[in-house]
Amino acid sequence: MSFIDGDAQQSAQQQAYRYIRDQIVGGAIPGGTKIVPSEIAEVLGISRMPVREALVQLDAEGLVTNRPNRGAIVTPLKPEDVEELFQMRAALEGLAARHAAVKCTEMHLHELEIMAGRMDRAADDAQLWLRHHDEFHDYMCSIPGRARLLAEIRRIRASVHPYLLLYNRVYDRPEMEGAEHRALIDALRTKNGTLAERAVSHHIDTAAVSVIAFLRQRNGTKVAGL
Repeated sequence: MSFIDGDAQQSAQQQAYRYIRDQIVGGAIPGGTKIVPSEIAEVLGISRMPVREALVQLDAEGLVTNRPNRGAIVTPLKPEDVEELFQMRAALEGLAARHAAVKCTEMHLHELEIMAGRMDRAADDAQLWLRHHDEFHDYMCSIPGRARLLAEIRRIRASVHPYLLLYNRVYDRPEMEGAEHRALIDALRTKNGTLAERAVSHHIDTAAVSVIAFLRQRNGTKVAGL
């Protein structure tokens, strides 16, 4: 293996990180799949060390599970795990919305309307719709200017991303009834933090019910309370 300087090593690690993460989040590598560093390294034309370092980072984020002496796998999530992540996301995005409502300007609302329009136009493409969906939620949650809160929200959303994508591909219905994004814009427009928090939490909880029911049915388990 040839010597490369620290900056190049870091760049290779980030390249590996983005590639593996995109493959997982995009649903190309399903839960439980073993990740072979040598194969990733060959695809990207880099050494195996940056790939291993990227896997450590992904393990810390919960997308990958590094097993001693057995290698890394994409973290498999049971419906109960996904449900818990949705609950955490609802709480944190609700908090972000509460603070966003106070700081929200007409410019912010206009940008959110544009993003909602992009989602409407991408209704026939699950992956593109989900990309615009993330853009909408990222922008909304960035309005309060709380970087740590935004980072944690992004981490949790990335963990459930493959399951949202799977649901959307099967049902061909990205915008779930009762969870429309323009209702969130209307709530923010009131500048009522409590109302905005409830609207966003309800929005995410509504999506969770559909996705968890789908996963339980897919796994052949009883859909209790859904």
